[in-house]
Amino acid sequence: MRKRLNLLFQRMGVAAQAIGVGSLFFLHFTDADITDYRVSRTANGERLREAFLTLMREGIFFSERGMGCISTPMSEREIDRFVKAMEKVLRK
Repeated sequence: MRKRLNLLFQRMGVAAQAIGVGSLFFLHFTDADITDYRVSRTANGERLREAFLTLMREGIFFSERGMGCISTPMSEREIDRFVKAMEKVLRK
């Protein structure tokens, strides 16, 4: 998920990144290296809120603070759906 989202951000020229570990991911609308909490607070919060609302309209539950996770029952189908919905977010 993180890799696909980061490729999408890069392809669309959007200052954003998906970081995390294991099944967890966190979106930051910034191109700054996220090294600590202070840096993460410099991200574009309004863009994150737009992403949250658009994803919810697409039927995808996503944390308002930008955190998500992949669970065992999820497949490439769910990841594809999330990435396509994120592309809608970025086109707005």
